[in-house]
Amino acid sequence: MNLIVDLSNQLINYLNFYLDQANAIAPPLTIIKNKLIALRSQLINNHKFNHQLINQVLLFLEENIPPFPLVSHCCHGDLTFSNMIFTRTGKIYLIDFLDSFIESPLVDLVKLRQDTRFYWSLTIDTQLESHKVCKVKQVLTYMEQRFKAYLDRQPAHLQRWYDYLEIFNLVRIMPYVKQEQEIQFLTLHLQELLF
Repeated sequence: MNLIVDLSNQLINYLNFYLDQANAIAPPLTIIKNKLIALRSQLINNHKFNHQLINQVLLFLEENIPPFPLVSHCCHGDLTFSNMIFTRTGKIYLIDFLDSFIESPLVDLVKLRQDTRFYWSLTIDTQLESHKVCKVKQVLTYMEQRFKAYLDRQPAHLQRWYDYLEIFNLVRIMPYVKQEQEIQFLTLHLQELLF
């Protein structure tokens, strides 16, 4: 358990480090609108998802851009557990950095909670044995409690941006999913977040 506590502390310290250095910027409206246009064109002929859901989600994102400053600084861009190497001594190595259309430490928190809140890595790893899935869920549940408490301590305007980016993150995955369980995952969680 100490290793899990230490790992979650390291990840929270990582987030704090970049949030503390972040600059407040005006909402990047042009960047967001251009990304939404690109997503709409990618999803318009996508027959994997219900078109009503696609339209509802994109309309929500268009109409609910937070009117508050956004914290901007370096971010990993795809900070999921699949992109981390854990050592037995408790070190974490980050791999597969990704350019993000919005550079914000909030994006990293969104990606972490994609795993801890929604179990994304377990959804895409169908080969994991059931007894290991149970153990992984225990660890993810503990870490989710820590990350949720961390988010709850942030100012309200950052929490609002977080909520917006969380939905945006799931929509950005939609064009790339192929497996039925991934489609069900996104449909379920987008509906949960929107309604």
